[in-house]
Amino acid sequence: MLRKIAKATLLTTIIVLASIAVLQTPIQSAQALPSSRQPTTGQLPAGAVVNATVKTSAHLSFRPTTIGVNQQFLINFWVSPGIHVERFHPDFTVTITKPDGTKDVIVMNSFPADGTAWFEYVADQVGEWKLKFDFLGTYFPEGVYYEGIVYDTLADLGQSGPHGSTV
Repeated sequence: MLRKIAKATLLTTIIVLASIAVLQTPIQSAQALPSSRQPTTGQLPAGAVVNATVKTSAHLSFRPTTIGVNQQFLINFWVSPGIHVERFHPDFTVTITKPDGTKDVIVMNSFPADGTAWFEYVADQVGEWKLKFDFLGTYFPEGVYYEGIVYDTLADLGQSGPHGSTV
């Protein structure tokens, strides 16, 4: 009886030690390999194939409409319709023309998923300010989108794919 207990204990110890050894073996994760084709603004890249065109409209708003020197105002800009959760529009451009005619050009990407962006700006002159939002369109190449980056295939994402899946 004691011999059976000793054998069972030894076998259990070996299994536990083997499990620990396996858990401590480093796992080499695959490196993600982004596509050479990424979303672009404006003119289509050479050789680009357009599978669909979506009519969009660009919008800009700001508040407050009356402001004093050295006070902030908020500028919101967006395009409709919104976009997929894994995509963003690169290079939204807002041109601010100050009362003295000088211009400040702000270029930034939209937030993923909704095609919106915003920033605050400080008025440093008295007079009429002009705001202009330029949206030149966005080309989204075919591929797998994850956090705004395009991959040619799901396997190119590497070990950890979207939503925790393993590839």
